[in-house]
Amino acid sequence: MLIGVHALFLVALPFSWVPRYLLPLLALGGCALAGIAPVLTRVARCWVTYLEVALVTLSCVNTIDHGLFDVARIRTFMSLADKDRNGTVWDPGSFGASFQWISQHVPNGSTVAYGDAVLLPYPLWGSSFERRVIYVPASDARPYSEDLQKAEVDFVMLGETEPKTGLLSGDPRAQVVFKGSDGFTIYALQH
Repeated sequence: MLIGVHALFLVALPFSWVPRYLLPLLALGGCALAGIAPVLTRVARCWVTYLEVALVTLSCVNTIDHGLFDVARIRTFMSLADKDRNGTVWDPGSFGASFQWISQHVPNGSTVAYGDAVLLPYPLWGSSFERRVIYVPASDARPYSEDLQKAEVDFVMLGETEPKTGLLSGDPRAQVVFKGSDGFTIYALQH
């Protein structure tokens, strides 16, 4: 079991941001553990396994981002109410003004469509997946707003330079409700 835990650690490690020079050291440590494992008692092997799991957890958490994962920040985050444990509220610097606006003004149960310029649509869902988020491609056969109506979209978040923005700008069913400094425009659709 001790060797299995060490092997799992070596497999999972490249997915964290631990400097790659630690990999050979950890592999060497695994070889050393394999060498002494037969002479350790069952209790000693158990304690070494627990120690290694603790070290793995600490090394992975502490190397991802010291600004996000220090103990005080984690405690503060855990003390927040459930509705406040989301990126747009907790770490507004990571998301622009448009994400903030959606987080604060779009009602629960609404459907939000996003355009090609939105690279990270996951904050649009909300902390408890309270909004439906979809991508609606533009078709050549009918106006874009009809595609959005067919998909029952309430709000659309588009980048300022997207062709879809031009498709909605002259449509009376689409009303600009927010124009963010982050390069996104949010439209409300009338059904």
